[in-house]
Amino acid sequence: AAEAPPVISPASGSQHVEAVQVTMAADGPGVAIFYSTDGSTPRVTGMRYDGKAVEIRRIGTVRVRAIAVSDSKGTSSVAEATYTVSPAPGETCVFGG
Repeated sequence: AAEAPPVISPASGSQHVEAVQVTMAADGPGVAIFYSTDGSTPRVTGMRYDGKAVEIRRIGTVRVRAIAVSDSKGTSSVAEATYTVSPAPGETCVFGG
């Protein structure tokens, strides 16, 4: 069987203000997690998750995708979570002047 996909937290579809703190968990020891924060397909040559929360400060829709990779089971299917990040109250975009 292939490696189980990683679990991405918080739950997909959740709303956040200013930034979202994302954590990922794999199903067992010796499993590496690789991820993307721009919606692209994660690759083993890309960003490797180091166990600490990843803070994403981007207003709008944030799409995190991740794969789990192990020597014994290979590469998992892609796990995906989408978040909505809004500006802090009182912070508005000012155009012109």
